[in-house]
Formats: sequence, C-alpha cells, structure tokens
Amino acid sequence: MFAIIKKSLIQIIVFSCFLFARTYTLEELIAEALRNSKQLRSIEKEMEKTNAGISEARGKAMPQLRSSITMSHAFKQISPLHPLQSLMESEGLEKIRSLYEDMEDHTGMLRGTGSSITYASIDYLISEMQNVPGDSAILSLTLNQPIFAQGKISKEIQSGKTAQRINICRYYDMKMKIKADIVKIYFESLLAQKSVDIQNKAVELAKETHRLAVVRYVIGKASELDTLSSRLNLENAKIEVQKAQSTKCLTYETLVTLSGIIEIPDSFSVSGEFPETVFELPLELVLGKVRENNYQISQLKGKEELKEIMVDMAKTDFYPYVFAGASLYKTGLFDGFSNFPKAIWGDNINVFVGLTWNLFTGLTRNHKLRKAYADKDQFRFIKQKKIEQIELQARKAYEKVVLNRDRMDAIVLVLELSEKRYALAKNEYENGSKTLLDVQNAEFELNKAKIKFNTAQYEFHTALVDLYLLMGDIEDY
Repeated sequence: MFAIIKKSLIQIIVFSCFLFARTYTLEELIAEALRNSKQLRSIEKEMEKTNAGISEARGKAMPQLRSSITMSHAFKQISPLHPLQSLMESEGLEKIRSLYEDMEDHTGMLRGTGSSITYASIDYLISEMQNVPGDSAILSLTLNQPIFAQGKISKEIQSGKTAQRINICRYYDMKMKIKADIVKIYFESLLAQKSVDIQNKAVELAKETHRLAVVRYVIGKASELDTLSSRLNLENAKIEVQKAQSTKCLTYETLVTLSGIIEIPDSFSVSGEFPETVFELPLELVLGKVRENNYQISQLKGKEELKEIMVDMAKTDFYPYVFAGASLYKTGLFDGFSNFPKAIWGDNINVFVGLTWNLFTGLTRNHKLRKAYADKDQFRFIKQKKIEQIELQARKAYEKVVLNRDRMDAIVLVLELSEKRYALAKNEYENGSKTLLDVQNAEFELNKAKIKFNTAQYEFHTALVDLYLLMGDIEDY
C-alpha cells in the first residue's frame, strides 16, 4: 500500500513539473544569472570595502579629538620643597638671616624683621606641601590637527580611488563573462534542441524508407534484405534520438546551474533561434577595440598606476610631519574617594604646534623606495606580456569567427544539394531505378549536412561572443 502511495506521489510531482514547465528566453536567462551571481555580489562587497577605505583615509585629515580620565592614589609622596626643607633643618636661619643683613634695605624695620617673615612663610609652605592630598583625578581633552602628514593621506585617497576603478572594471568584466557564458550555453542548448529535432526527422525519414522497402518487398520488387537493412537503419535512428535527448538534458542542467534558477531540466526549455549576424569588421579595428575597451587591460593599467602610487608613498617617508592642536587638563586633589565631591580643581590650557622628522632610519627608507621602483618595473613587464596574450587570443578568436562564417556559407549550399539529392533518390527508388542503399546514403548525407550546418552556426556565434568579450562588450553582439 505504501509503495502504491509513493509511486502515485512521484507521478503527481512529475506531472506537475511538466504541467508548469517554463520556456526561457535568452534575456530572461541573462537577467537571472546576473541577479543570482555570487561573483558579482562578492565584487560589490569589495567595492564597499574600498569606499570605506577612501572615507577612512579622508578621516585622517580631519581633527582628532581625544579625552581621558585618570584617577590615582599616592601611598607616599615627596614634597617638591624637600631640598629647601632639608636646608632649613640643617643650617637653620643663619644663612637666610645673613642674606637679609647684606641687603641694602633703607627700611630698618624691614631689615630687622625680614628674615623672620621669610622663615615663617617658608615654614608655612613646607607644612602645607606636606599636607598635599594623596588622591587626584585628571580630566584631559586634546585636539590634534595634521597640517602636513608627509603627503600620505592624499596618496592613500588616490590609491583608494584607483583601486575602486579597478573594482569597477572587475565588476563589468565579470558581468560580461557571465553574459558570455550564458549566451554560449544558450546556443549550445539551441544546438541540442535542433539536434533532437534533426534526429526525430531522421527517424521519420527512416520510417518512410522502411515503409517503402516493405511495400516493394510485398509487390516483389525488393528483397527481404532491403527490409532488414531499412529496419536496422530505423533502429539506429531511434538510438541517435536517445543520445541527442541525453545531450540536451545535460546542456539544460548546465544552463540551469549557471543561471541559478530553480528548475528541473525535464520541465525546462529555451526559446529562440540562432541570430542572423553579419560580421564584416577588419582585424585592425578589432585589435584597436581590444586595446581600448578590454576590461582586463584596463585592470592592468589601474594596477600599474597603483605601483606608481606605491613609489610616491615610499617617498613620503623622507618628509616631515607637521601638526597643531590644543589641550585642556583639569586636575582635582582630594583625600579619599569619599571626599571626591570636595576636590580642589585646577585648569591647564595650552595650544601647540609641532614637527617630527626622521633624519636617519638606518637606510630603511632608501631600501623601501628601491623596492617600490623594482616592483613597478617588474609589473610593467608582466602587463606587457598579458596584453600580448590578450591580443593573441583576439587574433585567434577573429580567425575562428571568419573561418566558421565562411564554413557556414559553404554548408548552406551543401544542405540545399543534400535535400535535392534525397528527394531524387526517394522518387527514383519508388520508381525502381535506385536501390535502398542509395536512399539511405542520401538520407545519411542530408542528416549530416543539417547537423554540420547547426554546428557551424553554434561555433560561429560562440566564437563571435568570445571575440566581442575581448573587445569589451558583448552588447555590441
């Protein structure tokens, strides 16, 4: 019972897939592939990171405002007047009194009482310093503004903008590659569909040939061998249909996977035909467009510019760093954290301008600069080699396009001749002037010509897609 229910459910699911089968156009497949592409989403996130890096570099040119709070407790303190206190205890007032006696003060009273007043004042200060609170709180606010940051900030911004241009080229290059892959698999699907149609028509032709062989055998104009041969040809044609359908299924699976859509290959199909495209561009014009519009070459140029910026960045290490700013310190003194509300506060406000300049760094800056120059020169050779490889690919793609274009024109004539030959062979076989072998040969050549024509169309258009991709945009295709 369970097996019957399971079988019924499977049949319902399969029937539903065929019931809701959908046919996709090329434009729909491209749109789905671009929407579902993980590569494009990854590059978009890379572009976000680069934009954030540019904003971060610009932020380094803005004022930097810092604040801090410090709480401290002194278990033991040394008075700032400790040397004076020692002087008072060891030598007394004799030196202070002799100092005032030597002063030429015209006020006798002041001469007599000056030393006493001074001693009393100093003694009071020392006693007060010994009673300095052991706890303190320091609140600070510092503003620092770079005036000349060795040129590093501007170079970082320039580097970020160049990297963003490279990312944009990567994005459109990936977008074009995704489109190109979808277009080529779409053409492959069309080729597979047409191959199935051709093989089905071959089965119909084989059936008709077998029917004629049987009729001729019945009326005594053909041998049993002819009927067996025609039947064998029919069975082989059916096998070719199965092979063509299997190839079509595999092509559909590839197309579904690349486009990211949720479809079952058995319920999936594509609509459309091979476009009627005329290609007459000369090779020099094609190479010119490749050098100007190819996204890989644009990325190489951007990377070379980054190498030059790295050289300039290495040079900035030889420049000074100039800055200015202001600071506010608020200091509070108190005994015990319970007396914090009663703290005595004092302010310290100042402005400053400064310059730092590394005069000697062990020649590390010189070596860093030499390394940057060598890296830039090395990349120039790499860029030139890759450009030559891209141009070589363009030449090969161009030759392939021209070859398949001419081949397709020649096959059109072969196809027309094969159709006429089959029609004549069939009529003459019916009249008895041709053998079954002649009809089967004509049938075979007709099917072969159809397959060759569709294959030539597929190879021409896929080669053309590759060429336009190298030229920078398959939209022109």
